[in-house]
Amino acid sequence: MATEARSLAQGTSLPPIEIHDEPIPDPPSGFRQWLKFIGPAAMVAAGGAVGGTELLVLPYLGAQKLVSFLWIYTAATLLSTVLVRTVARWTVATGESSYQLLCRFKPKWLWPIVFIIATMINWWWPTYIVALGAIIGTAFGGDPATFRIITYIMAVVCVLLLLFGLKWIYRVFSVMFIILCAIALVSAVVFIPFAVSADSWNLVLRGWFLDWGKLPLAELGLVGVASFLVSLIIQPSGGTGNLNESYYFREEGYGMGKYIGRLMSLRGEEERIEVVGKTFDYTKPAEVKKFEGWMKGVTWT
Repeated sequence: MATEARSLAQGTSLPPIEIHDEPIPDPPSGFRQWLKFIGPAAMVAAGGAVGGTELLVLPYLGAQKLVSFLWIYTAATLLSTVLVRTVARWTVATGESSYQLLCRFKPKWLWPIVFIIATMINWWWPTYIVALGAIIGTAFGGDPATFRIITYIMAVVCVLLLLFGLKWIYRVFSVMFIILCAIALVSAVVFIPFAVSADSWNLVLRGWFLDWGKLPLAELGLVGVASFLVSLIIQPSGGTGNLNESYYFREEGYGMGKYIGRLMSLRGEEERIEVVGKTFDYTKPAEVKKFEGWMKGVTWT
Protein backbone atom coordinates (compact mmCIF):
# COMPACT_ATOMS: atom_id res chain seq x y z
CA MET A 1 0.00 0.00 0.00
CA ALA A 2 1.43 3.36 -1.05
CA THR A 3 2.24 5.90 1.65
CA GLU A 4 0.14 9.06 1.51
CA ALA A 5 2.13 12.16 0.58
CA ARG A 6 2.60 14.52 3.52
CA SER A 7 3.53 17.64 1.57
CA LEU A 8 1.89 19.95 -0.93
CA ALA A 9 3.81 21.33 -3.92
CA GLN A 10 3.10 25.02 -4.61
CA GLY A 11 5.24 26.63 -7.32
CA THR A 12 8.73 25.46 -8.20
CA SER A 13 11.09 27.93 -6.52
CA LEU A 14 10.60 26.87 -2.88
CA PRO A 15 10.26 23.43 -1.22
CA PRO A 16 6.79 21.88 -0.88
CA ILE A 17 4.62 22.85 2.08
CA GLU A 18 4.56 20.18 4.77
CA ILE A 19 1.19 18.89 5.97
CA HIS A 20 1.65 19.44 9.67
CA ASP A 21 0.94 16.72 12.21
CA GLU A 22 -0.64 19.25 14.55
CA PRO A 23 -4.19 20.47 13.77
CA ILE A 24 -4.97 24.03 12.81
CA PRO A 25 -5.69 25.95 16.05
CA ASP A 26 -9.31 26.58 16.98
CA PRO A 27 -10.49 30.07 15.95
CA PRO A 28 -11.82 32.43 18.63
CA SER A 29 -15.44 31.62 19.41
CA GLY A 30 -16.80 35.00 20.44
CA PHE A 31 -16.37 38.75 20.28
CA ARG A 32 -14.25 38.95 23.43
CA GLN A 33 -11.86 36.28 22.20
CA TRP A 34 -11.55 37.98 18.81
CA LEU A 35 -10.54 41.20 20.56
CA LYS A 36 -7.26 39.47 21.42
CA PHE A 37 -6.58 39.08 17.70
CA ILE A 38 -7.51 42.60 16.62
CA GLY A 39 -3.87 43.64 16.15
CA PRO A 40 -3.71 43.44 12.32
CA ALA A 41 -6.66 45.82 11.97
CA ALA A 42 -5.01 48.32 14.31
CA MET A 43 -1.69 48.02 12.46
CA VAL A 44 -3.35 48.98 9.17
CA ALA A 45 -5.80 51.56 10.50
CA ALA A 46 -3.28 53.41 12.66
CA GLY A 47 -0.04 52.72 10.82
CA GLY A 48 -1.25 53.14 7.27
CA ALA A 49 -3.93 55.75 7.80
CA VAL A 50 -4.12 57.73 11.05
CA GLY A 51 -0.36 58.10 11.27
CA GLY A 52 0.16 59.78 7.92
CA THR A 53 -2.65 60.46 5.49
CA GLU A 54 -5.20 61.81 7.96
CA LEU A 55 -2.59 64.14 9.48
CA LEU A 56 -1.20 65.52 6.23
CA VAL A 57 -3.05 64.85 3.00
CA LEU A 58 -6.70 64.96 4.00
CA PRO A 59 -6.46 68.30 5.89
CA TYR A 60 -4.82 69.79 2.80
CA LEU A 61 -7.54 68.49 0.47
CA GLY A 62 -10.21 69.72 2.88
CA ALA A 63 -8.66 73.18 3.16
CA GLN A 64 -8.61 73.39 -0.65
CA LYS A 65 -12.26 72.24 -0.81
CA LEU A 66 -11.24 69.21 -2.85
CA VAL A 67 -13.12 66.57 -0.88
CA SER A 68 -14.59 65.29 -4.14
CA PHE A 69 -11.45 63.13 -4.18
CA LEU A 70 -12.73 61.07 -1.26
CA TRP A 71 -14.49 58.55 -3.49
CA ILE A 72 -11.01 57.21 -4.25
CA TYR A 73 -10.66 56.19 -0.60
CA THR A 74 -14.01 54.39 -0.71
CA ALA A 75 -13.00 52.45 -3.82
CA ALA A 76 -9.53 51.71 -2.43
CA THR A 77 -11.00 50.39 0.82
CA LEU A 78 -13.32 47.99 -0.99
CA LEU A 79 -10.53 46.72 -3.23
CA SER A 80 -8.16 46.51 -0.28
CA THR A 81 -10.61 44.28 1.60
CA VAL A 82 -10.57 41.76 -1.24
CA LEU A 83 -6.76 41.83 -1.45
CA VAL A 84 -6.27 41.48 2.31
CA ARG A 85 -8.65 38.51 2.48
CA THR A 86 -6.62 36.82 -0.27
CA VAL A 87 -3.37 37.54 1.55
CA ALA A 88 -4.84 36.32 4.85
CA ARG A 89 -6.20 33.15 3.28
CA TRP A 90 -2.71 32.00 2.30
CA THR A 91 -1.17 32.95 5.64
CA VAL A 92 -3.91 31.33 7.73
CA ALA A 93 -3.62 28.13 5.67
CA THR A 94 0.20 27.89 5.58
CA GLY A 95 1.77 30.43 7.94
CA GLU A 96 3.72 31.90 5.00
CA SER A 97 3.75 35.57 4.15
CA SER A 98 2.48 36.93 0.85
CA TYR A 99 6.10 37.57 -0.16
CA GLN A 100 6.93 33.89 0.32
CA LEU A 101 3.92 32.99 -1.80
CA LEU A 102 5.07 35.14 -4.73
CA CYS A 103 8.63 33.85 -4.41
CA ARG A 104 7.32 30.35 -5.11
CA PHE A 105 6.95 31.32 -8.76
CA LYS A 106 9.71 31.84 -11.30
CA PRO A 107 11.77 33.84 -11.84
CA LYS A 108 12.48 33.90 -8.10
CA TRP A 109 15.23 36.55 -8.48
CA LEU A 110 12.65 39.02 -9.81
CA TRP A 111 10.40 39.26 -6.76
CA PRO A 112 12.85 40.80 -4.27
CA ILE A 113 13.62 43.53 -6.81
CA VAL A 114 9.91 44.20 -7.36
CA PHE A 115 9.28 44.37 -3.60
CA ILE A 116 12.18 46.77 -2.99
CA ILE A 117 11.14 49.14 -5.80
CA ALA A 118 7.45 49.03 -4.82
CA THR A 119 8.26 49.72 -1.17
CA MET A 120 10.53 52.65 -2.07
CA ILE A 121 7.85 54.20 -4.26
CA ASN A 122 5.21 53.59 -1.59
CA TRP A 123 7.13 54.68 1.51
CA TRP A 124 10.22 56.69 0.57
CA TRP A 125 8.65 59.80 2.06
CA PRO A 126 8.94 59.22 5.85
CA THR A 127 5.35 60.35 6.23
CA TYR A 128 4.64 59.38 9.79
CA ILE A 129 7.69 60.49 11.75
CA VAL A 130 7.99 63.72 9.77
CA ALA A 131 4.29 64.43 10.37
CA LEU A 132 4.77 63.95 14.09
CA GLY A 133 7.87 66.13 14.08
CA ALA A 134 6.03 68.87 12.20
CA ILE A 135 3.06 68.82 14.58
CA ILE A 136 5.16 68.92 17.74
CA GLY A 137 7.59 71.41 16.21
CA THR A 138 4.73 73.75 15.29
CA ALA A 139 3.53 73.62 18.89
CA PHE A 140 6.97 74.90 19.98
CA GLY A 141 7.26 77.78 17.55
CA GLY A 142 7.39 76.31 14.05
CA ASP A 143 11.16 76.43 13.53
CA PRO A 144 12.19 73.99 10.71
CA ALA A 145 15.29 73.07 12.72
CA THR A 146 12.98 71.95 15.53
CA PHE A 147 11.11 69.74 13.05
CA ARG A 148 14.32 67.96 12.11
CA ILE A 149 15.51 67.48 15.68
CA ILE A 150 12.18 66.04 16.81
CA THR A 151 12.05 63.79 13.74
CA TYR A 152 15.50 62.35 14.53
CA ILE A 153 14.61 61.88 18.20
CA MET A 154 11.36 60.06 17.35
CA ALA A 155 13.17 57.79 14.89
CA VAL A 156 15.69 56.79 17.57
CA VAL A 157 12.91 56.27 20.14
CA CYS A 158 11.02 54.00 17.73
CA VAL A 159 14.10 51.85 17.08
CA LEU A 160 14.84 51.56 20.81
CA LEU A 161 11.24 50.58 21.53
CA LEU A 162 11.42 47.79 18.96
CA LEU A 163 14.72 46.47 20.25
CA PHE A 164 14.11 46.74 23.98
CA GLY A 165 10.47 47.71 24.61
CA LEU A 166 8.84 44.27 24.91
CA LYS A 167 10.03 40.71 24.39
CA TRP A 168 7.80 40.30 21.33
CA ILE A 169 8.40 42.94 18.64
CA TYR A 170 4.95 42.63 17.10
CA ARG A 171 3.34 43.37 20.46
CA VAL A 172 5.12 46.74 20.58
CA PHE A 173 3.53 47.67 17.26
CA SER A 174 0.06 46.39 18.09
CA VAL A 175 -0.12 48.08 21.51
CA MET A 176 1.08 51.42 20.14
CA PHE A 177 -1.32 51.33 17.21
CA ILE A 178 -4.31 50.21 19.27
CA ILE A 179 -3.71 53.20 21.57
CA LEU A 180 -3.37 55.49 18.53
CA CYS A 181 -6.63 54.18 17.05
CA ALA A 182 -8.43 54.71 20.35
CA ILE A 183 -7.17 58.30 20.61
CA ALA A 184 -8.18 59.02 17.02
CA LEU A 185 -11.68 57.56 17.42
CA VAL A 186 -12.38 59.31 20.72
CA SER A 187 -11.08 62.61 19.35
CA ALA A 188 -13.26 62.24 16.27
CA VAL A 189 -16.39 61.54 18.30
CA VAL A 190 -15.73 64.39 20.74
CA PHE A 191 -14.44 67.16 18.48
CA ILE A 192 -15.81 66.65 14.97
CA PRO A 193 -19.45 67.50 15.84
CA PHE A 194 -18.27 70.93 17.09
CA ALA A 195 -15.71 71.60 14.36
CA VAL A 196 -17.58 70.55 11.20
CA SER A 197 -20.57 72.39 9.80
CA ALA A 198 -23.57 70.77 8.13
CA ASP A 199 -22.40 72.05 4.72
CA SER A 200 -18.99 70.46 5.27
CA TRP A 201 -20.60 67.15 6.21
CA ASN A 202 -22.60 67.30 3.00
CA LEU A 203 -19.47 67.88 0.90
CA VAL A 204 -17.56 65.08 2.61
CA LEU A 205 -20.37 62.55 2.28
CA ARG A 206 -20.81 63.48 -1.39
CA GLY A 207 -17.09 63.04 -1.91
CA TRP A 208 -17.16 59.59 -0.34
CA PHE A 209 -20.23 58.18 -2.02
CA LEU A 210 -21.62 60.37 -4.84
CA ASP A 211 -18.81 62.17 -6.69
CA TRP A 212 -17.36 59.02 -8.23
CA GLY A 213 -15.08 59.68 -11.18
CA LYS A 214 -14.38 63.35 -10.46
CA LEU A 215 -10.66 64.24 -10.72
CA PRO A 216 -10.21 68.03 -10.65
CA LEU A 217 -6.44 67.78 -11.07
CA ALA A 218 -6.25 71.09 -12.94
CA GLU A 219 -7.41 72.90 -9.79
CA LEU A 220 -4.74 71.39 -7.54
CA GLY A 221 -1.41 72.71 -8.73
CA LEU A 222 1.90 70.90 -8.22
CA VAL A 223 1.60 70.48 -4.43
CA GLY A 224 -1.98 69.34 -4.75
CA VAL A 225 -1.16 66.74 -7.40
CA ALA A 226 1.67 65.43 -5.18
CA SER A 227 -0.72 65.21 -2.23
CA PHE A 228 -3.27 63.42 -4.37
CA LEU A 229 -0.69 60.88 -5.52
CA VAL A 230 0.44 60.23 -1.94
CA SER A 231 -3.13 59.71 -0.79
CA LEU A 232 -3.81 57.40 -3.72
CA ILE A 233 -0.74 55.28 -2.93
CA ILE A 234 -0.90 54.92 0.84
CA GLN A 235 -4.60 55.01 1.67
CA PRO A 236 -5.81 52.68 2.96
CA SER A 237 -2.36 51.22 3.63
CA GLY A 238 -1.86 50.62 -0.06
CA GLY A 239 0.99 49.18 -2.08
CA THR A 240 3.13 46.77 -0.12
CA GLY A 241 1.30 47.81 3.05
CA ASN A 242 -1.47 45.34 2.22
CA LEU A 243 1.06 42.58 1.56
CA ASN A 244 2.68 43.32 4.91
CA GLU A 245 -0.56 42.34 6.62
CA SER A 246 0.39 38.70 6.09
CA TYR A 247 3.20 39.21 8.62
CA TYR A 248 0.73 40.65 11.12
CA PHE A 249 -1.59 37.66 10.72
CA ARG A 250 1.32 35.29 11.16
CA GLU A 251 2.76 37.07 14.20
CA GLU A 252 -0.67 37.26 15.82
CA GLY A 253 -0.99 33.48 15.45
CA TYR A 254 -3.84 33.27 12.97
CA GLY A 255 -4.35 29.66 11.88
CA MET A 256 -1.14 27.87 10.92
CA GLY A 257 0.85 31.00 11.70
CA LYS A 258 1.02 29.68 15.26
CA TYR A 259 3.60 27.07 14.18
CA ILE A 260 5.95 29.32 12.18
CA GLY A 261 7.69 31.24 14.96
CA ARG A 262 7.69 34.88 16.11
CA LEU A 263 10.16 37.72 15.76
CA MET A 264 11.53 38.52 19.23
CA SER A 265 13.35 41.60 20.51
CA LEU A 266 16.74 41.57 22.22
CA ARG A 267 14.91 41.05 25.52
CA GLY A 268 13.03 37.93 24.39
CA GLU A 269 14.05 34.33 23.94
CA GLU A 270 14.93 33.45 20.37
CA GLU A 271 12.32 31.47 18.44
CA ARG A 272 12.95 29.40 15.36
CA ILE A 273 11.22 30.97 12.34
CA GLU A 274 10.39 28.45 9.63
CA VAL A 275 11.45 29.40 6.12
CA VAL A 276 8.79 27.14 4.56
CA GLY A 277 5.22 27.07 5.81
CA LYS A 278 3.10 24.24 7.14
CA THR A 279 -0.51 23.50 6.29
CA PHE A 280 -3.30 21.54 7.94
CA ASP A 281 -4.82 18.27 6.74
CA TYR A 282 -7.37 19.72 4.33
CA THR A 283 -8.92 16.27 3.75
CA LYS A 284 -10.50 16.41 7.21
CA PRO A 285 -13.82 18.34 7.31
CA ALA A 286 -13.25 19.43 10.91
CA GLU A 287 -9.95 21.10 9.96
CA VAL A 288 -11.52 22.87 6.99
CA LYS A 289 -14.33 24.14 9.24
CA LYS A 290 -11.79 25.64 11.66
CA PHE A 291 -10.00 27.29 8.73
CA GLU A 292 -13.29 28.83 7.58
CA GLY A 293 -13.82 30.09 11.13
CA TRP A 294 -10.52 31.95 11.00
CA MET A 295 -11.43 33.49 7.66
CA LYS A 296 -14.72 34.83 9.03
CA GLY A 297 -12.79 36.69 11.68
CA VAL A 298 -10.28 38.02 9.12
CA THR A 299 -13.11 39.92 7.44
CA TRP A 300 -13.29 42.47 10.28
CA THR A 301 -9.94 42.17 12.06
